[in-house]
Amino acid sequence: MSTAEPRSATRLELALAFALACAASLCFADKPVHQDDWAYLRVADLLLRDPLHVFEQTTLYKGSSVDVASGVPHGPVWPLLVALTRAPLFGAHALLAAHALTALLHGLAGLALASLAPRVGARPLTAALLYAWSPIAWVLAGNVMTDVPMVAFLCAALALAARGCQTGSRSALVGAGVLAALAALTRYHGLAVFPLLALAGWVFGAGRLRSFLPLVIGLALVGAYFALTRAWLGRTDAERASSFLLVLARIDVLGCALACVAALGFTALPALPALALGARGAARSACALLGAAAGAWLTFGPAAERGSAAVGLNAWLLGASLIGGAAWLGLALGAALQRRIGVDLLLACWLGGFAIAAIVGVPFGCSRYALPALPALALCMARELHSARFPRLARVLPVAALVLQFLVGALAAEADRRAARVYPEYAAKAQALRRSAWSEGRTWIWGDIDFRWYLEEAGVGRVIASASNEPEAGDRLLKSAVCTSSPDDGSSGDYRLHPELVRRLRVSDEQIFRDRYPVRVHNAYAGAGLYHVDAGILPFAVSEADHDRIQVWEVQDGNALLEAFNGAEKESYAKRVSSRANLRVERYFAGVDEDQHLSLAFTFPGRVTWRDVEIPADGELVFELAEHARLVEYSEPGPGSIARVRVGAEVVFETQLDSRRRAADRGWRAFRVDLARHAGQRVALTFEVGAQPAPPGCPAEAAEYVLVGFGDPQLRSRP
Repeated sequence: MSTAEPRSATRLELALAFALACAASLCFADKPVHQDDWAYLRVADLLLRDPLHVFEQTTLYKGSSVDVASGVPHGPVWPLLVALTRAPLFGAHALLAAHALTALLHGLAGLALASLAPRVGARPLTAALLYAWSPIAWVLAGNVMTDVPMVAFLCAALALAARGCQTGSRSALVGAGVLAALAALTRYHGLAVFPLLALAGWVFGAGRLRSFLPLVIGLALVGAYFALTRAWLGRTDAERASSFLLVLARIDVLGCALACVAALGFTALPALPALALGARGAARSACALLGAAAGAWLTFGPAAERGSAAVGLNAWLLGASLIGGAAWLGLALGAALQRRIGVDLLLACWLGGFAIAAIVGVPFGCSRYALPALPALALCMARELHSARFPRLARVLPVAALVLQFLVGALAAEADRRAARVYPEYAAKAQALRRSAWSEGRTWIWGDIDFRWYLEEAGVGRVIASASNEPEAGDRLLKSAVCTSSPDDGSSGDYRLHPELVRRLRVSDEQIFRDRYPVRVHNAYAGAGLYHVDAGILPFAVSEADHDRIQVWEVQDGNALLEAFNGAEKESYAKRVSSRANLRVERYFAGVDEDQHLSLAFTFPGRVTWRDVEIPADGELVFELAEHARLVEYSEPGPGSIARVRVGAEVVFETQLDSRRRAADRGWRAFRVDLARHAGQRVALTFEVGAQPAPPGCPAEAAEYVLVGFGDPQLRSRP
């Protein structure tokens, strides 16, 4: 049975490809501002306000001042288009207008793939919908970022170039050049469209000079823009973007590779049976098998060793994705080896080139950055699904693959919409609290992206700078576990706070956003990292992990004892361990469900003494006490501990802890020590930790390893 393809797509096929892709995006046009949307919306607003000085405008990001020139390292096309949707004409519906614009461009990508598909031996609708409904493209088509627009312009440029080369249409060739320039000036790695246009000129135009007209026009337009920006800014816009990439400290090449291959494989899973049944030719089959073997090595080697590796059902999904993605890359390479110049080489360069770019050229490696390779993958899949090698399945497999792709893509897109709804919901609650419980004191925003966008829009508070110690007692800081680049109290991470402010912060409230929906696309607890590989390798995971955990940190008066820590006398009892290494003030981790109090922390036996401490009238010492959770979590050997408090030489408090062996000793325990009989005296106040006798079998080097924290110790008059 023959499966010969038509030479061009019908108007009905083109219309359906555009309409179905556009409709898929419009289904999620009500998604709130999410992830990096806020950056493009902010730049669009600045363009409307002061277009001639947009690059000099600044804002805070991760607590530091950043200008538009370094904060948005992409071309001008998308911010300019989004600025049109922010015009007064659209009023309160500006975000909906921006989503509609993205939907139209997603439809354009579907239309372009349907037009290009017959020219590479694939079915139009199959190719268009395998891309448009993929779990990566569909999710991103509901956002207002540059990913989908750049891919749409790139696909349209190649489709028009192929049409112009084969039909001789000069308008198509000119249009292809303009669209190529738009792709390059939307995201700068869209500059890869130009070598693809050169290759398309050889493949579809037999090397005729007019076939390279899109390449010449596109390069001329981009070159003119770079010349203009050099005259305006003193450097080309591409230099601005490359400077941004060069200052980044680290590119996680392994993470990028795993995320990119998993993204390709996850998109291609519905067509995996076609790869097994339809690969034709020794080179294609051998390369596909080699790719599958490489994917298996990634699964059981590097992927299994990463902290964000998936578990349970998601581990099987990860393995299938890595094996399948590497196999499809191998198939494309094998097909290209069969012909020096041809559509196989074009698809291999398109798929492999953007995969390599996502691995070595993008510093935030994640599934999202594999998007430009997905159209080429969709074309490869569409060809294999209709392969003549299995004629009886040629009609069944494409339908089954499209149905599965639709289901997975819809699940992922809905998961992202649910995650995005968290922040406008919380902002509305915070706005109401400003008029009641939070009417006194100021509110500060400690976080970025959509969390920050909605709180600022609601007028809840100001974004806090890392260097600021301005918050006063009674103020509060709002922090998101997902959108704040600091894993704790601000003493570490990318969004650190002023050290003096850190010492005055206490968690007063926490709201957890739970959802029984069984899918997550970006969640560190689920191992899914569509937007950043640090959250996980998979673009999609089966999970009911919390969407976010938003905390309220209250600013309190400082802790007099801990603030005077540097002036206290310190002594370490452990051999070969200095007091500096043994004794610290830090947030103490007593357990997963325990608050992290600012604590006087001991790693080995020792003591800290404050001299000339005045005991207040009717005074008492209050504190919490715990051993560190790692003693239990990591089964670290060692003895139990003895905690004491002395006033002068007198022991006024003593207790024993052994969380390794007694569950009752795990977590914080609150204590009060009555010091009323010392009221009005100036005394030496000592906190001391000793070790109990080492248990049988305890290694000698662990015989004094105790890990004890006195949480938030305070001298006060009894209430």
